[in-house]
Amino acid sequence: KNINEVKREFQKEEWNRLLNKILKSNKKLDIEQVDKIYNHYDKKIIFYKQEKMYLDTTKNVQNQYIRIYLKTILKYLNKSKINKIVELGSGYGSKIINLSLILNSLNFNNRYYAGELSEKGRAISKIISSNSNNKLKTFEFSYFSKKKYKQIPINSVLFTSYSMPYMKKLDKRFFNYLKIRKPKI
Repeated sequence: KNINEVKREFQKEEWNRLLNKILKSNKKLDIEQVDKIYNHYDKKIIFYKQEKMYLDTTKNVQNQYIRIYLKTILKYLNKSKINKIVELGSGYGSKIINLSLILNSLNFNNRYYAGELSEKGRAISKIISSNSNNKLKTFEFSYFSKKKYKQIPINSVLFTSYSMPYMKKLDKRFFNYLKIRKPKI
């Protein structure tokens, strides 16, 4: 998809609908409540893991993803230092906020960043993190803009979930831009 198609899909459709539901609820929703609204937690889905197909609820599948991210990211964190963890293409913040809650409970001293193209996705992330007393810095990020990479903190732990498939192809410059930020992972 091109950048305009991605903006339409997430700014005007997906995150706009979710933001409206959050605002209409008149409640201080936390990440679990928003995830439940968006992901229809009781819905059964088929997923692939370790060369087998399984049927489970979207909630359990999402929790498995979070455990995979956590297991991978923990290898690069140091409890005696401030770690910077960045999700690129963070959507409404589900993964980064869920990870932050777990890591904070493990007494890590982390700073969390959510880079997202859509304004509505960033707005939802801010609402959820504020409702959870979770400090999350959001910033506009686009894989297509060299200027946007400058907002990625130096020596951070980077991850992405679902945003990469929206790129037609990875330009060599993508890696060069990231390399300048000296990520740990």
